[in-house]
Amino acid sequence: MGGVLWYGIPENLVIQLIAQASDVCLEYSSSTYWPYTIVHCLSYRGYSIALKHVLERNRKHVNTGWTTGYTPLHICLDSPFLTYKQHHDTAICLMTYGASCSTKQYVIIKYNYIIKLMISFYSN
Repeated sequence: MGGVLWYGIPENLVIQLIAQASDVCLEYSSSTYWPYTIVHCLSYRGYSIALKHVLERNRKHVNTGWTTGYTPLHICLDSPFLTYKQHHDTAICLMTYGASCSTKQYVIIKYNYIIKLMISFYSN
């Protein structure tokens, strides 16, 4: 997970690793003081295809928050590395697999776009 988060391992390689990973590996949480999971890492990097593969197998951490309370959805929208399309695709993937929008309404201004999730649409 750390390799994905810090070093930006290419998504196609991550997808191959996910296909070979056990469910126990996909549920792993790094620690108690900074509990990030593979869902957090993939959301941070905007790897929506790899994220879909993980969430199809295990949705356990789709709403798990870091110590700051940021869920994977918040982390995705706050990531400085992503384009508008990556923010959008990753957020839609997370919401499709059950990410809660009710924790915080999150608005970001990035690359002259205002991204406001359609919270009313997805929470109904």
